[in-house]
Amino acid sequence: MPKTSAICLTILACLISVPTIAANIVTLNTTPWAIAKEQETGGVIADFAREISQRTGIAFSPRGLPASRLVQMINEGEADVALLNAVTPMEAETLGPVFVIPVVAVARPGVTLKQYEDLKSLRLGVVTGLNLGTPIDTDTSLNKSAEPNYDQIIRKMEAGRLDVTYGVAVSVRASAGSIGLAHVLGDAIPLQTVTIALRAGLKSTSADQRAALGKALTAMRDDGTIDQLRNKYFNADWSLK
Repeated sequence: MPKTSAICLTILACLISVPTIAANIVTLNTTPWAIAKEQETGGVIADFAREISQRTGIAFSPRGLPASRLVQMINEGEADVALLNAVTPMEAETLGPVFVIPVVAVARPGVTLKQYEDLKSLRLGVVTGLNLGTPIDTDTSLNKSAEPNYDQIIRKMEAGRLDVTYGVAVSVRASAGSIGLAHVLGDAIPLQTVTIALRAGLKSTSADQRAALGKALTAMRDDGTIDQLRNKYFNADWSLK
């Protein structure tokens, strides 16, 4: 058999269980998860989409979205798969973990933040629609201000209109750095860790497709692909490279 024919048959065998279709994979529109470029989306989501597309035959287009819009699109079947924390409620099957990352609360300089109780007297900026499963998410005693993204929160912290924010450590610090305001972040306290997972929408994916995606994700963890992806974007302490 000619070499070219053998290669074609190998590729075909890989795609038998899941037909080659166009789909989209979404994540938060924050650095480094989704980085807007001229005509495309870069960042973690782009590399992840490229790899899992090759393994499943599903041609994923990556896209970054605000948290509330992301959940809405998954729930309504407008988005197919998400790379998102595992605890945000939405109509999706969690196919498996990708990363486990620290969640922190971070104050602006001059504001004391040494323990959770310090949050009670502070003005806290939270991203609309974001739920990381921390006590902050359900604590009604806190003075919260819902904002569309970390960029706006950090700008308000610089202006003295907010005192503190919380989130995945790398996302908060990367957002501050991307707008030249890394100096606005001061004291930080760890809250817990959060699992960033692959989650497939129940309205827009079939059981067979979800099974294929879960199998591909397991293989990516087992063969070191996920570790390579982490090492490309993050240092050992989850600070951004």
